[in-house]
Amino acid sequence: MDKRFIQANKEAKLSLILTLIYLTAWLVSAYLLGNTSGLFGLPLWFEVSCLFLPIGFILLCWLVVKYKFINMLLDAPTKNK
Repeated sequence: MDKRFIQANKEAKLSLILTLIYLTAWLVSAYLLGNTSGLFGLPLWFEVSCLFLPIGFILLCWLVVKYKFINMLLDAPTKNK
């Protein structure tokens, strides 16, 4: 099998895993944290799920793309005659 497809499959699985982790973390922080006041005076559940969690996952996604994804050509190599 072509190595490009294997790498693309790994990257797709990583993306799906990151998406599921983000969804789970958002649901947990939005529904299980209390209604106490947070750092900016907003409810804690809102600050964590809508402010801090997206910033953290942007950084996490940047790290995954930088260290796990490979820049490769997706078109088939042409043969010169």
